[in-house]
Amino acid sequence: MNTVSGNPTEEEARRLRHALLGQELRNFEEEHGAFSAGELAEAHERIAAAFGRDPEGTRPERTSRDR
Repeated sequence: MNTVSGNPTEEEARRLRHALLGQELRNFEEEHGAFSAGELAEAHERIAAAFGRDPEGTRPERTSRDR
């Protein structure tokens, strides 16, 4: 039993999605060449923004307005 998420199937699904995404990225790079540093930086920024984090991976401080 997975005690991290409380639901083993959710954790398994997350791991499978992660593995499939990794394989798709490898396939893309094999066909089109490696991602440039700029492309990787842009992707990192977009992912961080989607999860409410700054590009360094930390969450911005919450204000009373956020609560």
